[in-house]
Amino acid sequence: MTWKDIKIAVLQKIFAINGAELVENDETYSYLAAMPYACNEALALLSITGGPVTAATPDEYEFDAPNEAVVLIPLYIASQIYKDDDAGLAGIYRNEFEIGREEYKTSQVDDPESDDPGGITSGSGKIVKLGGMS
Repeated sequence: MTWKDIKIAVLQKIFAINGAELVENDETYSYLAAMPYACNEALALLSITGGPVTAATPDEYEFDAPNEAVVLIPLYIASQIYKDDDAGLAGIYRNEFEIGREEYKTSQVDDPESDDPGGITSGSGKIVKLGGMS
């Protein structure tokens, strides 16, 4: 998923565009300007490494992370930049992000290839999954 794909998904979620083309105009400008900061927050919450996203990040930039994590980024961004316009819808997007984040973390526990155990080590040294969604 590219940075452009994420921007389009966010604008669609907040009803700023109807189609699948990125539109940069007076209506979308303030949302697009706020996206990099919110994106960096999402990356940190998802423990995705890489350079920070800035206004200068090219649209073609590909996020080097599992798709299960990257698809959550538009939900987080929309939840942050749409709070003033529609707090209820922004809250729904944040809840969807948090549920997806928990599922992603749980999948990392189940993935022996993962570097992030995502659980708690018990006294026996075993990783104990916390009550997540499965």
